[in-house]
Amino acid sequence: MGIPGGIELVMAIQHKEIVSPTNFTAEYMDNSGTIVLSWTDLSKAEDAYILERSVDSSANFITVAQPWPDEISFEDHDVESGQLYLYRIRTSAGEIITIAETVSILASSAISVRETLHEQVPFKIFPNPASNEIYITCKQDTKIIRMKLYNMNGNLLDQIEPDNPLNRSRYSYNCRNLAQGSYIIQIDTKDDTWTFPLQVVK
Repeated sequence: MGIPGGIELVMAIQHKEIVSPTNFTAEYMDNSGTIVLSWTDLSKAEDAYILERSVDSSANFITVAQPWPDEISFEDHDVESGQLYLYRIRTSAGEIITIAETVSILASSAISVRETLHEQVPFKIFPNPASNEIYITCKQDTKIIRMKLYNMNGNLLDQIEPDNPLNRSRYSYNCRNLAQGSYIIQIDTKDDTWTFPLQVVK
């Protein structure tokens, strides 16, 4: 004879909320040549985390680790200096896998920033990859006060401070003179700094 209410108990466990981790960050440790990933665990029902990595501008992610439940960090030792890496993390519980948070980091550079879920990013950059020009449109009340462009060695190539930033919600940047390859664009707003990979194709 089964335990009274046993079915309800099982259903409650199966439907326990699975939440994506937040505050996903990456830091390059120059002394050891490793990238340290960390996050905040908000779920108590996960089976594991799924950490994935790409070097191809948000495509071709491969799994690099599956940390145990309740772990909040991971060290990636298989990195190459000067390479731009994109990481994403998912929460896994049975057949349920949450939407990923993504972070990008340039190994050997201090430039890194969290790329949160799309609805949390205050602006949109397109097209990316680009060949002639990129456009940046701001969401809500976000205003850009400064834009910087870096190469993959972390060298500053260009810096722009838009005119009348409080009255603008759309910006453009001419990349026709850039060689084909990978770059990093850093955007400063009044309250935060955001950094994204940029791919230029010819």
